[in-house]
Amino acid sequence: MKRLIISSILTGIVVTLWGMIAWMLLDFHKDTFKNVPEDKTMAIFMLGSLQEHAAYIIPARPDTHEESAVKEYVERVKNGPIALIFFLPQGGDPTMIREIIVGIIINIITAAIAGWILLRSTAVSQTYLKRVIFIAVLAVFASLAIHFQNWNWMYFPLRYTTAMTADLIIGWILGGMVIAAFIKEKNER
Repeated sequence: MKRLIISSILTGIVVTLWGMIAWMLLDFHKDTFKNVPEDKTMAIFMLGSLQEHAAYIIPARPDTHEESAVKEYVERVKNGPIALIFFLPQGGDPTMIREIIVGIIINIITAAIAGWILLRSTAVSQTYLKRVIFIAVLAVFASLAIHFQNWNWMYFPLRYTTAMTADLIIGWILGGMVIAAFIKEKNER
């Protein structure tokens, strides 16, 4: 249990640091998001139209099953545009201190789950490299289950999807290196 806790804390820090490096230093995500032209005008419009911190969709889904409303919606989807807007009207802290702290906590919990899964698998008795690969496969699973589902169903751009997938897999290969160093058969040194 002690090794799981230590590896989870260290992995949470490593994965968070990788994310910070990928986003702030390496320009790894330079094409993940595009700037909106006339963003100040768009922001004023959204502040006047959208009321709460929420995810919004264009075209708006009809709130009735009436045939004409559904038909109009289908035409709007076919003809576009389609947009997802994640809106936070009150703004945030550009230093992102809260997000970093919460991110570390989330990564510690995630690392604990990955370590627990490793402990209950046959991979725990394998070599260090195979244990790292085991954790990397969990990252591939998570990417398919999250990023590629969003690409498929929510029209997330492929460039966004591949960048986020690569970021997640690289981060968890690094995290897997930490987990694999601690989570192993008891007789392995």
